[in-house]
This record gives sequence, structure tokens and C-alpha cells, in this order.
Amino acid sequence: IMSTHCLIKNLLILWLLSIATPCKVTDKSLNCNEATLSDLQSMSENNLDLKNVRISRSTFKHLDQTFINRYLGRNSELETLTIDDNSIETIECETFLAYLKLQALSLSLNSLSALDSCFLNFSPSLKVINASHNYITDLKGDLGAKNGFLTHLDLSHNKIQTVPKHFLSNLRKLTFLDLSFNYLITIGPIFATLESLSELRICSNLAPGAIPVNNSIFMGLSRLQSVLTDNTKFVISYDSFLEHLGESSLKKLHLGQFFDHFVEINRNIFSDKVFKSVINFDFSSLGLERVNFGVSYKFPNCTILNLSKNRIKSIKDIKLDPFDHLEELSLSLNRISEVSCEVLTPLKSLKVLDLSKNSISAVNEFCFVQLENLLELDLSFNLLKSFAFKESLFNNVLNVVNLNKNPLTKIDVGKNSEKFVKIIKLDSNMIWESATDKAKFEDFCQFNDIEIFEVTNPMINDKNLNEMMRILISEAKNLEMKMQNFNDQQNWRISGPLQGFLILTFTCYVVTFIVIAIICYAKYFKSIKIEEILVKIANKFRKNYDCEILIKP
Repeated sequence: IMSTHCLIKNLLILWLLSIATPCKVTDKSLNCNEATLSDLQSMSENNLDLKNVRISRSTFKHLDQTFINRYLGRNSELETLTIDDNSIETIECETFLAYLKLQALSLSLNSLSALDSCFLNFSPSLKVINASHNYITDLKGDLGAKNGFLTHLDLSHNKIQTVPKHFLSNLRKLTFLDLSFNYLITIGPIFATLESLSELRICSNLAPGAIPVNNSIFMGLSRLQSVLTDNTKFVISYDSFLEHLGESSLKKLHLGQFFDHFVEINRNIFSDKVFKSVINFDFSSLGLERVNFGVSYKFPNCTILNLSKNRIKSIKDIKLDPFDHLEELSLSLNRISEVSCEVLTPLKSLKVLDLSKNSISAVNEFCFVQLENLLELDLSFNLLKSFAFKESLFNNVLNVVNLNKNPLTKIDVGKNSEKFVKIIKLDSNMIWESATDKAKFEDFCQFNDIEIFEVTNPMINDKNLNEMMRILISEAKNLEMKMQNFNDQQNWRISGPLQGFLILTFTCYVVTFIVIAIICYAKYFKSIKIEEILVKIANKFRKNYDCEILIKP
């Protein structure tokens, strides 16, 4: 027993010592947190075959070859070196001479003011450099002069104002470049030779105003797939910019990332280059008033077009001839007052049409009949006072019609209308305000396949609610099944008078349960006068709910 106790004690001591040690070695990896120089030296003497080294929250300020050899050792197999969150201010050119197999170097969260490419001359295998979150203002030399393998360069969160052309000129294998959160005042043709670049980030530039950029900024970037420029705007010629961008491999093009304001998009803005790779065109938040694209062969693969958050007053101001394969069109948050068939009918492949949050007061009954593949129609947050569910209005595949937040007082239901619509949304309207229109609801109930029927209507009082429920129960054949579907899919929202009714019902059940419990308790102990308690409950109930409870002995 004594020996077992001693063994457990020794193991506990060793475990506590291991926790207190600032450096830990596991599977050829060294991780040091808040280590002193002596800690680093003792670890390097005993570990010469490390592949991954991480040192953070130490206080050394200068990196050179002597420091590396003394405190990190000559680990010829080292592949990843992370020296984040320290106080490093300078790095000598020969610092990493011993690490010929080094592939990833992270110097993030330090105090570097300059980044000199000379240290790469001695690191021929380096592929990843992370120098983010420093104070870098000066970029020196040519990163790719003697290293052609660099693929990932992160210079974000620094104080860089300009990027010299020669600094990136030979990085032909670079695929990722992040210049976000800097103080860029201009961007020259610095990306022209980055023929492998697929992701470019220039988000949240901290210098005031838009950045003047060279018109050929994207020239030669045939493999570019993603450009992130959130909260950064550019001063650039539209036609030259789009000409070179058309050569890229972008799948989504958001002009709002680059420009503050357009008044009109016309066919002259786009060059003769074909945007073959772009699937998603985003022209939202540009202040557009008119849209007229070029001929159809320029956007052969585009399926999504976003024109929301602009100033378009009429659909007639939109020419969408190039988009033969368009499947989703968003025109929400504009100033559209009417729906024109002329623009919509050519869109044979359209599946989703969003016209929400406009000023539409009327819908031409033949606008949607030729949209053979339309599945979802959103007309919510408009000024529609009536809407007709007629066979001539829609195709046979429509699933969703959203009429939420309209001042609707009338819904017309045509013959065979129940065949095409499954989901109808009617939140917050005035359908039940007029007594003559309540009868129309009986016709509306012929939509036996409705799966979601939302009527959160502030105009419905208790009497109208009861009438609506009576019609639903008597007319809708599949009501019971569909209500079960609501419960399963958690799509049926209870609110308004119905919510109050359910709360009152629940309260009655609770009161009944309490009364039964008191009776059982009194009969068991025979020490409580049941009549007195019930009288108090009845008085309380009468006061709160304005109703009588008759108690007989």
C-alpha cells in the first residue's frame, strides 16, 4: 500500500512539473509559450530532429543566424517555424540559413517595421509566409528572386502604403495574397506576373478615400477565382477594369466591391471578352437606375443575377437579353412600381424571382405565364391591394408565393388554381377587414395542397378568427394532415388572438390541476376546508378573467 502511494505521488509530481514547463515536445513538435532564452537553449540541445517549432509570447527582439543556432539548434529537418506574438523588430538575411527544408514561416503579431526579401535567398523551399499584424511600412527586394515556390503570402494588418512592382514580380506560383487592413494609397500593375494567383484580398483599406489603381490591375490573372475587397473602393476606368477581369476565372463578380456608384450599366461598359466562368453576377448597392447589358454570348454560364438595393424605378429600364440561362433574379429594395412582361418573358430558365420591398401596386396577369420553370415568387413588402390566383397567371410548377406585408384586401381564386401553388404566405395583410371578402376565403380553401399557410394578421379579431377557422375546417380537405405537417416542420407560427386563446386554455388546465391536487391533499389529511379554498380560487378567477365559477357543496 505504501509503495503504491509513493508511486502515485511521484506520478502526480511529474505531471505537475510537465504542466509548469513552458516548452513541450510531442511527436517531433516543439511548443514554447512564455519561454525564457535558457528554456529555449535547453530544449534545442536535446531535440535535433524537430519538424515543427512554435515559440510565442517571448521577449526577444532580434532574429539572426547566431540566435537561431544557439536557441533553436540546427534542425535540418525543420519544416514549419512559427514565431508569433513576440517582440521581434528585425530579421537578418542569413537567419534561416540552416533550415533548407523550411516550408512555412509565420512572423505574425510582432513589431516588424520592414520585410526584406533577402532572407528568402537562403530558404529555397519556403512556400508560406505569414507576416500579418505587424507595423510593416517598407517592402524590400524581390521575394521570388531565388525562391520560386512561394504560394501563400499574408501581409494583412500592417501599415503598407505602396507595394513595389519588383517585390512580387517573380512569384509565379503564388496562389494566395492578402493585403487587407493596410493604408494603401495606390496600386500599380503589381499583379501582372502572378499567373497562378487564385485568391486576392484587399479588404478594409484604412487610408481615407478610394484607391487609385492602374487600369491593368487584373491583366494576366487568368486563374483568379476570388477577389475580396469589402469596405475598399477603387478609382479606375470601368471598361479597362472589366476587360481584364473578363479574362479571369472568377465565378462571382460583385462590382459593388470595387465601385461606389454607377448610374447606368450599358453594353459599352463590357468589353468583347467573354465572362465564361462567372456564374453569379452581383450588381447590388451601386445606385443603378438603368441596366442594359450587351449581347447574349458574353455571359453564357451566368445563372444568378443580383440587382437589389439600387434605384431602378421600372422593370422596363432593365434589358436582360444576355442571360439566357438565368435561374435566380433579385430586384428587391428598388423603386419599382409595376411589373412589366416585356423584360421577364424571355427568361425561360428563371426559377426564383425576388421583387420584394418595392412599391409595386399592380401585377400584370400575363407576366408569369411564360416563365415555365418559375418555382418561387416573392412580392412581399409591396403595395398590392389585390392578387389573383388564376391559371392564366402562373405555370404548373410554382411552389411558393410570398405576399407578406402587403395591404391586401382581396384575393381572387380562379378555376384549377389549386394545381400549381403549394406554399402561400399572407402575413400582415388586411384580407379580413372587409366583410364581403370573407366569403372569398371559402374559395381560397380549395388549395388542398397548401403546406405552409401563414396568417399572422393584426386585423383579425376573435370573431373573424373563429370564422376563418370554421371555414378552414369545413372546406379544406387536408387541413388535419397539413396542420400535422406544420408541427413536424416547425413552420406554423402561432400568434395574435390564437396565441391568447391557447394561453387561456393552458391556464384553465393549470387551475384544474391545482384544484384536484388540493382536493386530494385535503381528503388525505382531513385538515383543510375545501370549500373555503375553492371560493378563494373562484373569486380570483372571476376578477382576472371576468367569468363565473359555480361551486356547489
